Amino acid sequence: MTKIDDNIISKLEMISSWIKMRKIMAMVILAADIWIKKIKKPLASEIPRLIMVDHIERAQNMIFKMVQYQSFENEIRSLKCNTRMVSKSSCLFKLDPFLDSNGLLRVGGRLKKSMLGINEMHPAILPKGKLITEAIVRWSHNNVAHSGRSMTLNNLRKNGLWIVNANSIVRKIIFNCVTCRKLRGVLGSQKMADLPRERCIEAPPFTYCGVDMFGPIMIRERRSDLKRY
Repeated sequence: MTKIDDNIISKLEMISSWIKMRKIMAMVILAADIWIKKIKKPLASEIPRLIMVDHIERAQNMIFKMVQYQSFENEIRSLKCNTRMVSKSSCLFKLDPFLDSNGLLRVGGRLKKSMLGINEMHPAILPKGKLITEAIVRWSHNNVAHSGRSMTLNNLRKNGLWIVNANSIVRKIIFNCVTCRKLRGVLGSQKMADLPRERCIEAPPFTYCGVDMFGPIMIRERRSDLKRY
């Protein structure tokens, strides 16, 4: 993990939205691509200057790799060696992790022969206790319309993400969610005040109130009937 990567992560953690994080990183990648193409082909007439889906995917993988290397540096180095295994004391040992072709740390398993996509077969591993991870959980929680913990976890799995101790992180995000507190809040109860003095003592009729014994007088105004007292 270089100081440049640490600086990038610290800058990204100042943003609370996962969508904005990816977009900003995609803009950096796009600017780098334009700069490289201008150096290699200075006379090129058309150079795309719009963020494409490829830039978003590259930005997401780059963020994941930086966060993984910051938290799982020893595990990644072990997998790069000939052993291809992590230490038994590591929190990732039971996940049977491996590095894909892009250097991304993913969950292993026995679904390699299935028809599922790479993200569903082998989700990318993310550490707990990172602001970027919490931003991703908030994004997933918003995607399921502020549903419960199970729906949020399923949405994370669907998007190819495996967060270490995800249950506690999702529970924390839902507990601190303002929208969820409003939707699931308990209705307040109010104790009624004492009756006024006029309703508690004996008095002659109509001492404190009156009754219209004649009722309303119906009048005609244009095409409507109105009541007048």
